Amino acid sequence: MILIRGDKMKKFKVLVIIFSFVLIFLTIGCESKEKKEIAINILDEDNKVLYSENVKTKKDYLLDLLLDLPVDVKYKNINGSDNTYITSLLNVEEKIDDSSMYYWTFYVDDESTTESINNIELKDGATYKFNYEKAEY
Repeated sequence: MILIRGDKMKKFKVLVIIFSFVLIFLTIGCESKEKKEIAINILDEDNKVLYSENVKTKKDYLLDLLLDLPVDVKYKNINGSDNTYITSLLNVEEKIDDSSMYYWTFYVDDESTTESINNIELKDGATYKFNYEKAEY
């Protein structure tokens, strides 16, 4: 057994206290910066809610989160690029009939966006809404 006396004991105690505080702050910091709480809403062409949940996640991007949820997502990359769009949610697929086209749009905090779904960064407290919309042509 090693005995520590006098000034060496005081220095040892100070080092143990400092190390403990550093360890506590590192643990708290790692947990709090990663989790985000967001809302996901999916609506059909009549604005009927198909899915609505508040989700806690460590994911950074919207597409990654959707792929983890029980919503059956299908998507395509545009011309082999990194730009990705949704073709189907909850088995409701985009389609074209004689005079209309149905497709999925999405909004971040009620703001429409044309950015690729795989590039949308998740923000704590944000709402992500998907609408199945009809375009006449």
